[in-house]
Amino acid sequence: MEKRVEFSSGNSLTDSQLISHTILKLSEAVDSTNNLDGLYSKIYKIISEQISTDSFYIAIYNYNTKAITYPFFKSKLESVPDTTQLKKQVDGLTNYALSQPHPLLLTSKMLKEMISSGEVEGKLITFSEWLGVPLKTLDKKSVGLIALQRSAHELIFSEDHKNYLNQISTHIASAIKYKQSEEYLKASEQKFRVLFEQNPFMLFIIDAKGKIIDANERAKIDLEYSPAELIGRDVSEMFYEEDRENVQKVIEECLSNKEYIKRWELRKISKSGKIVWVRESASVLNLPNEETQIFIVCENINEYKEMLQHLKVSEEKYRLLAENIDETILVHDNKGMIIYINEAGLNLTKHNATEIIGSNISSLLGKKYSEKVFEYTADERKKDSLFLFEIDILTKDGNKIPVEINLSKMKKRNHHENILLVARDIRERKRTEESIYKYNEELKHSNFAKDKFFSIIAHDLRSPFNALLSYSDILLDEFEDLSKDELKEYITHINTVSGNIYDLLNNLLDWAKIQTDKFYLSPEIFDLEQTIYKVSTLFKEIAESKNIDLLLDCEERCYVYADQNMVSTVLRNLISNAIKFSHENSKIEIKAKNEIDRVSVTIKDYGIGMLREDITKLFRIDINYTTLGTKQERGTGLGLILSKDMIEKNNGEIFVDSDLGKGSTFTFTLPSKMR
Repeated sequence: MEKRVEFSSGNSLTDSQLISHTILKLSEAVDSTNNLDGLYSKIYKIISEQISTDSFYIAIYNYNTKAITYPFFKSKLESVPDTTQLKKQVDGLTNYALSQPHPLLLTSKMLKEMISSGEVEGKLITFSEWLGVPLKTLDKKSVGLIALQRSAHELIFSEDHKNYLNQISTHIASAIKYKQSEEYLKASEQKFRVLFEQNPFMLFIIDAKGKIIDANERAKIDLEYSPAELIGRDVSEMFYEEDRENVQKVIEECLSNKEYIKRWELRKISKSGKIVWVRESASVLNLPNEETQIFIVCENINEYKEMLQHLKVSEEKYRLLAENIDETILVHDNKGMIIYINEAGLNLTKHNATEIIGSNISSLLGKKYSEKVFEYTADERKKDSLFLFEIDILTKDGNKIPVEINLSKMKKRNHHENILLVARDIRERKRTEESIYKYNEELKHSNFAKDKFFSIIAHDLRSPFNALLSYSDILLDEFEDLSKDELKEYITHINTVSGNIYDLLNNLLDWAKIQTDKFYLSPEIFDLEQTIYKVSTLFKEIAESKNIDLLLDCEERCYVYADQNMVSTVLRNLISNAIKFSHENSKIEIKAKNEIDRVSVTIKDYGIGMLREDITKLFRIDINYTTLGTKQERGTGLGLILSKDMIEKNNGEIFVDSDLGKGSTFTFTLPSKMR
């Protein structure tokens, strides 16, 4: 009979029941808390219900900084110390416990001897007992430590307590890592929101029908509308009546060419009825749910328009304004010779007037500008209109600065037309557009990762736990009535489900670390033949259970430069899949051979195979593609995605070839030397 353990809750439970009960509580804690602080409190409550302790703290280890922090401390005997005090008191002992492979149970006498011998650094802590348990994930990476202390004279901590905490430590570590990843995703979304709200330009997000979904506070300054007043309105209503048709055309152009950034100048109407000239750029946001939205950056150019209008009224006013405007103003004749440039233009190009006046405009703006001028002057329809485009201007020191050019014609008394050029420095706008695009891509990636992560937690992880609890309940309630064969059947089911949960958590944690850039690549040169042999040995019993032969054919000296742990994970996933989808009494061929500058590995099965059109779904995060094995084995759809990410991180490639009913061949390559 399994031993029953008496803990402080008063419940008499077997070891396995208590562990299952605690794991379920931890899972509920992850779902019900909004942040790490809430999770830490739940962890303390769960443990303190089982083990009586006078004080409890959680230490977190940071792999990047190699530092230990103490975000949670609870004591029944004293007030909570600040972080600095707590660090001074327990840092030496915590560091020592983290370096140990197993939990540490000490008395004050034992600690005193360890400090005296120099085994532990620091001061003596006042306690009668101290129980510290390292928190490590399934890949043996340390997350931190939980510690329980007793101050009473009697000693109550036991090996049972230590074993109990040791068995749930991996689950606590996984819960903390999951919540850390969740907070990282929230931070990415908050960054985008800060950029949106604090932008110096008006920003709008509209749907495919032209309805305003979001707007920032800048609209209240330029248009006198609050974001709440704008949301839900048709965007064309905000424009001058004569410009509304053009707005609809722009929206249609954006939707028809989603990779193109459209720019234009039109008139909006403020809340008080004033005309506000704006310069806008629009780009399409492709969201994970296949919804299409248009992101619009809008700049108030009323002052700019007024200046341009005054410039056309008279040359004298033009000169006065030109010398006091931030934009570059330049005039050249129809042959390209520069006649005039203002002070802002000299500052931008870093030339002096004598170097610029009389030179050709192509020295500043190149051949592309000449083509634009020809296009403008040759088209009579553009005679009295502005001509807008973007180009790089070349400075004296050889740098290129992006500018937005406005061209207009100036009629002179001799009937020759000069070209008036107004150039606006758009470096800041370009940086804004690039930042928005970057954060949009990060947010899109984060949403994909978060949705997949939550889907697996909600469905694939909960289901096997339900099965595990069901089988254990049957064993508990009907143990005396079950035959040996029935007992073996239920225990086999429990073992299978536990193995599936372990594989899922392994892949889930690895994949989450890759998505949040927390998976550290450690490439080295190693013999791939030995790694293939070790991994295939792990699957020997599983293959024999289906009477499948694992046939290895590896060339000698198949050395690769890659992260060995990652490669082992890929091999485990691919061999496991091959066994899962192979028929009984068949074979699986595993080959490795040297090529010119790389090594290729092929895993071929003669199982159920798949349709050609389904191959493209295997590595896509946005498609949940899973199938049952030949013995109804279930998968998560995550193993191949993880394998592809890992191979590509190691400068390799992965390929699939499959025929329905004939089997599948997975091939990946790795570099044979350091790149």
